[in-house]
Amino acid sequence: MNFQDVANVSGGKDSDCVAALCADRQQRTGRPARFLMADTGHEHEWTYEHVHRLEASLGISVEWVKRDFTEDLARRRARLPRQWREAGVSENLIDDALELLHPTGIPYLDMVMAKGMFAAGASRKFCTEYLKVMPSDDQVVNPLLASGVSVTQWLGIRADESKKRADTEKHPRFGRSGNHNLPARLLLYRPILDWTVTDVIAYHKRRGIPINPLYAFGFNRVGCFPCINERKGAIAIIATRFPAAIDKLREWESLCARVAVARGTQPDKFDGTATFFPAGTVPRVIGNAPIDAVADWAMTSRGGLQVNIFAGAPDGNDALTSAAAEDFERAQDEGHYACTGGMGWCEA
Repeated sequence: MNFQDVANVSGGKDSDCVAALCADRQQRTGRPARFLMADTGHEHEWTYEHVHRLEASLGISVEWVKRDFTEDLARRRARLPRQWREAGVSENLIDDALELLHPTGIPYLDMVMAKGMFAAGASRKFCTEYLKVMPSDDQVVNPLLASGVSVTQWLGIRADESKKRADTEKHPRFGRSGNHNLPARLLLYRPILDWTVTDVIAYHKRRGIPINPLYAFGFNRVGCFPCINERKGAIAIIATRFPAAIDKLREWESLCARVAVARGTQPDKFDGTATFFPAGTVPRVIGNAPIDAVADWAMTSRGGLQVNIFAGAPDGNDALTSAAAEDFERAQDEGHYACTGGMGWCEA
C-alpha cells in the first residue's frame, strides 16, 4: 500500500514546527509529503508572506486550497425570496439581498453571506470546518484516500494550549479517522502534542525557521485576523495598531445584516446576529455588539468602564514576542513585511 504525509500549514508558530519536522522526515526517508495552507481570505497579509518565507527556509512547496461557496450562495438565493416574503419583508430588501448573494472570492465573507450569519458562539462555530477542514479534505486528503494512498496527516496541536486540547484521550498523539468506505486509511499525527511554547520558540531558533511577525506585536496566536475567539488584549492591539482590520469587519457586518437569516423578525433594523463577535462579548451589552463597540470595550480596563492607557500594548508571551521581534527586524532588513501593507499600521 502507498503512503503519503500531509502537513497542515497555518502560518502559526506550531504549524511551522510541524512543517519543519515533516520536511525533515521527507528528506531523511524519501517518503512523499505535501504541505497544505487553507486560505480563509481572513488572514493578515503578513501571514501569507510568512508562509512563503517558510517555504524558502524549509525548501518545500505549500499548496494553497480554499473553499468555493458558489453553490452555497446559489442555494441561499433560491431560498431567500420565499422565506422573506413569508416573514413580511419588503420586495426592495429582498432585491437588495439577492444582489449581494454572489461570490466575492473571499472564502470567509462568502461563507458568512451564504449562512446569513457569522460563525460566532459555541453553537455556531462552523468556520474551521468550512474553511479549513473541508477544502483540505475535499481537494487533497480524500482524493488520496480514494486512490488507495494512505495518509498520515500532521497536525500542530499542543496539549498546553487549552484545557480542551489537553484532553489526550480525545486528542492522542496518534489517532485513526476517515471514511471507512474508502480503500485507504487516514492516520492523524500530532508530533508536538507535549511541547510547551518554550520548546516551540527554541525549535524555531535551532532550526532557523522564521516566526510570523504578528507575534512581535504581542499576539499569542495567529490565524484569522481576528478570530471569533480573540482575547480582549489582542482586539485592543488590532484596534490600535491594525485599524484597517476593524474597518473590514465593520463593512462585513453591514453586508451580513442585509442578508441575515433573522432579517424577517426585524425587517427594517440592524440584525443582532450580524456581528462578528458573539453575544456576551461586551459586558452589560444585551445580545450582540457591533465591531466598533467591541473595539471600544477592548480599550478599557477590567469591568469595561474605564479607559486602559496600556490597552494595545503587547500582552503575549514575552519570550515569543522577543523572538518574533528579532526575526521581524531581520526580515525587514531583507525587504519583507513592508510597513502599512494595507493593514493600517507598522512600527517604524
